[in-house]
Amino acid sequence: MKRIVFLISGIVFAAALLAQTMVHSQPNSPTNKIGRSLKAAYPKYVSAYDDASITLNNGQKLNYSDDIANKTHEARLESPDLDDMFWQTYPFGVGATVPATDFDPGRYRNSPFFDAVYGNCFNGAVDNKMVSVRWVNGANVRFTSANGANIALERVARELERLGPSFVRYLVPTSGTYNCRVIAGTNTRSMHAYGAAIDLNSSYGEYWRWQKDKSKGIRYNNRMPMEIVRIFENNGFIWGGRWYHYDTFHFEYRPEFREYAGN
Repeated sequence: MKRIVFLISGIVFAAALLAQTMVHSQPNSPTNKIGRSLKAAYPKYVSAYDDASITLNNGQKLNYSDDIANKTHEARLESPDLDDMFWQTYPFGVGATVPATDFDPGRYRNSPFFDAVYGNCFNGAVDNKMVSVRWVNGANVRFTSANGANIALERVARELERLGPSFVRYLVPTSGTYNCRVIAGTNTRSMHAYGAAIDLNSSYGEYWRWQKDKSKGIRYNNRMPMEIVRIFENNGFIWGGRWYHYDTFHFEYRPEFREYAGN
């Protein structure tokens, strides 16, 4: 009789241990890491998440995966799911290293998600969220107020001013913020179309499409000081100079990548 009791107790204990292990392992799954990061970065817009999807505050559910296997770089760029957004890890804290071929962390942007946060500019839903932000050297720029993006850019501006006058030429004049358009060569909207990106002075910028001879591939080039890059990155922005398809004067507000790096 005692053996039966011990056996049953052992089974119950093993089952409880297994259940506990399952409970504690699920939050560390890759999909839940994405859900946690998005909810932390966009708390007013993501209400819940599980192992399959996130739930937005408007009740809409977005699955992490669209179940399309073996996507090409072009397919991810044209129609990314939430998994694709995090497919490549953004390299915070490193210098201006030459990116590997098609290494473009942050260029894959899920339109349904960002539409829910910022609105669709093609139906005018972005315009009423645009506000004026005091930039550097007496300039002002327009930026979205959604998700506190304007506040993050104001922090950036004040920190950039402390770098000193030798950096002003990279920062002023800017080359644009809000622009309701798609990314060149695609049907996907740029973060400029959400009012959540800023291009610094293009006179000191490099852009892969400006490279005249691409017969031997894209040749990385950059003149943007890393002091500027680090200030943006520390405040929730990512830099186009991290991309193989480089855009070195482009910065966009993507706080989910900071959260993802810390999860």
